[in-house]
Amino acid sequence: MDYRIEGCLQEDGAYGIELKGRMVKLPCHATELLRLMMVNGYQEDRRARKLLSWLIKIQEEDGAWPCVSKLVPFSCSWATADVLKAFDFLPDDWMTPRVEASRRKIVELFLEAGIYRYGKGKPSPRWLEFGYPLRFDSDLLDVLEHLAPHISPDEERIQEALQIVLDKQDAEGRWPCEKEPKGGRWMKKFFDFEPIGEPSKWVTLHAMNMLKRLFTN
Repeated sequence: MDYRIEGCLQEDGAYGIELKGRMVKLPCHATELLRLMMVNGYQEDRRARKLLSWLIKIQEEDGAWPCVSKLVPFSCSWATADVLKAFDFLPDDWMTPRVEASRRKIVELFLEAGIYRYGKGKPSPRWLEFGYPLRFDSDLLDVLEHLAPHISPDEERIQEALQIVLDKQDAEGRWPCEKEPKGGRWMKKFFDFEPIGEPSKWVTLHAMNMLKRLFTN
């Protein structure tokens, strides 16, 4: 943790690495580090607060996060989903009006986009494929799981996505693994992924958690 924090966090709180002679700032990596800092005892580390502050500072007006690492930055709904997940790990006393306002923007963005259609005439098929783990990637189930505590199950704008999730459940109550992590080939050196097309204990667990959060909040 210290190696990554000291090597990647900049003075202004940004997460950045030097690549080919220029500083590349990465919101998706920043949210992963923020989540790790929360679960590994760094809540009192001032650098965690600065990291969160930087993330909120670069949020766009419509609630999305720009992929600032690109020479021509663009809004990235996968990075935005990562921030929504990271907010779930923040202690209660971190949920200031500024953070709450940031989260409300994310929730509204995904609702208005029908979860997966933000800025895309033809969304990536990976939005409709479920898998675990997710790394700098997302899908309908992932977003619904983290939207669930903040919306009503009767919210009209989630019904299509919710039905897609329910339709993937098999007769025995399980959900399949449909994809491997984006760019996760190196991860295979350390552990095995679940077989594509087979029932997945992890996807099923997340589907059940999403439904529980949605219908009991």
